[in-house]
Amino acid sequence: MTRIIILSEVGFSERDYFRWGLNKIENFFEVKIFDFTKISYPHFFEVHREKIYKTKNYLEVEKVNEAKNLIEKFKPTFAIDNMTPHSNNSKIIRAFLKERKVKTIHIQSGLVPAVNRTIFEKIHRFFFLILRPSIFYSKINRIIRNKLSGQNKEKNCDIILLSGLKGLNKVNKNKKIIFSHSYDYEFYLNYEKNLKDKNNFKKNFIVFLDQYLPSHPGAIMRGEKPKASKEKYYPAINSFFSFLEKKSNKKVIIAPHPRADYDDFNPFQNRQLVKEKTIELVRNADIVLAHTSTSISYAILYEKPIIFLTSNEIRLSYDDFRIDSLSRELGSKLYNIDKKKYEIDFNNLDDVNKINKVKYQNFTNSYIKHPKSENISNWDIFIKYLQYKS
Repeated sequence: MTRIIILSEVGFSERDYFRWGLNKIENFFEVKIFDFTKISYPHFFEVHREKIYKTKNYLEVEKVNEAKNLIEKFKPTFAIDNMTPHSNNSKIIRAFLKERKVKTIHIQSGLVPAVNRTIFEKIHRFFFLILRPSIFYSKINRIIRNKLSGQNKEKNCDIILLSGLKGLNKVNKNKKIIFSHSYDYEFYLNYEKNLKDKNNFKKNFIVFLDQYLPSHPGAIMRGEKPKASKEKYYPAINSFFSFLEKKSNKKVIIAPHPRADYDDFNPFQNRQLVKEKTIELVRNADIVLAHTSTSISYAILYEKPIIFLTSNEIRLSYDDFRIDSLSRELGSKLYNIDKKKYEIDFNNLDDVNKINKVKYQNFTNSYIKHPKSENISNWDIFIKYLQYKS
């Protein structure tokens, strides 16, 4: 039986088990999961309580040499690389896999548009970096370090699952390309396949795609300051929610970020939190509120109007005008939750409910599902390819 290892540096949750296709892959191949989080990002578990999903094939790696020995013993043919791009451990393991002629596979799971700034936004960005030399130095240092490390997964892997037209810009011509789609489209396919009542479409509510901005563990792992502070972010966004609820006569429901921890405190003024039902919420919602969550894919696929929300803090963060750029890419409304000007700019729901179908379709082809991808599970495509190659 063909042997595959799956490499992670962000833990291994039950959600990962399904989104990485293990429920299917394990039926056809011998699989091991190597988790390097404990040695690559030891602080991760201090800020993130997501439970480790310890299947019989899961192995927590505590030393790089231990991983090398395990790889030598297991003798995999393929490795699915879900490690972060720039950690020292990932660099060592990738080099070792190449030396042992293990073919590496990269799944292009979250293609996002590049930030397309206006002239004003470019000037703002320039002064933001110049006036914050430590951030400017850190950014330049990271760019140089990344270039020198050569750890571009999309260019250095042997096989890539390409999830959109824009993904071609990141791939060397000599790579084996499998046309596919994003994780979000995979969930969309599964949900639609198993949905019984397809006419149950409107529920008279608005959904907010939470990104856990003040406490997201990703920023902490990268050594970056969060995009927003609890003290400013939650009062401002709750104020906007209250305004929109009054204007629309619809309640705002929160779809919590998968890594969010709201067990002890609901920061959204006790608005309803519905965990692990994002696609269902978006499908049934009238309007979707978002920052830059990849879950906007569901809103695009279901042709839901999106209102993008930014803030003064976000615009002064490393993400600066990414939300503004995304709103323009989709032709969607944008409001700054810190500026009560939205109370004047907001006209009516008819204005908000308009969507640009051409931009939505272009976004789908570019970032969510490659036009040449079959409309079947990524993992069926993947298994078929590996069975043919093995």
